[in-house]
Amino acid sequence: VGMHYEQSCNLACPTCRDAVYVVGGPEAEALRAVHDVVEAEVLRYPRAISLTGAGDPFASRVLRDFLIGFDRARFPSIETIHLHTNAVLWTPRLWARMRGLHEVEVTTDVSIDAARPETYRRVRPPADWDQLLDNLAFRLIVRDGGGWAEVFVVDGAPVLGEFDGSGGPIDVDAPAGTRLPLQDEAASWVGDALERLEAGRLLIIDYGVATTAELIGRDWLRTYRGHDRGSDPFETPGSCDITTDVAFDQLPAATSLRTQAQFLADLGIDELVAEGKALWNERAHLGDLAAIKARSRIVEAEGLTDPHSLGAFLVAEWVV
Repeated sequence: VGMHYEQSCNLACPTCRDAVYVVGGPEAEALRAVHDVVEAEVLRYPRAISLTGAGDPFASRVLRDFLIGFDRARFPSIETIHLHTNAVLWTPRLWARMRGLHEVEVTTDVSIDAARPETYRRVRPPADWDQLLDNLAFRLIVRDGGGWAEVFVVDGAPVLGEFDGSGGPIDVDAPAGTRLPLQDEAASWVGDALERLEAGRLLIIDYGVATTAELIGRDWLRTYRGHDRGSDPFETPGSCDITTDVAFDQLPAATSLRTQAQFLADLGIDELVAEGKALWNERAHLGDLAAIKARSRIVEAEGLTDPHSLGAFLVAEWVV
């Protein structure tokens, strides 16, 4: 059953509408009446439902309330819920409130239509690119005996569940208790970006490792709150940002994978630094703008290529 009767959306995509639209007033009351009928008369029967092809389910008060209050006991036939969303409002905090959804299969397609923040700002106003990337969550598996189990958060605590074997580093040899991320959402994003790219290059620069096996024994998961390092992510789920090293072997195979230092060296940063040093030596005694710019080039290049910091970031490049 498709629940596509609500057009509220938190974005104003040029291909869809002229402004952000949220149902209100008498229209909201009429919509609530329609939804009440759907809950009472329609949702007793389907095994799968989807919402919404007309707006965003998390921008709609009616549909958001339905998802937060979803009770499997009330709708026992529903096994799968599919969400059409831009994912900007689908935050960990909101997901934690949708406890009923944790008991069914939830699938989704995320509408992004961009591979760069500049493009995203144009086609998905007023969305936040960084918030979107934060919401593209990773899954978590743990070595349990001779196999793997998936870690879920239920009522704020980690719980082991059955791992279906999809989208992960099953061949990694790891000791019991090892936890590793499954980054199938990131892989899906890269695949989607490559499909949209008719000709050109896709670049991703991030902290990470070439292979999933390199994450074993590494501090690959970190939390941040108020721009400071946070604590255990299971202490207060949804209250802090969670970030993880990227295991690049879980993404579609790249044309090349280099450190940021090597990537910049291949682009000629050493020659630019040499020019800057020559100009600095020539004009340092003057202290004019040209000298300051030359000195800035030298210092910034040192930071960007530092093998213990930014220089160790990985650059994945796909050529289409």
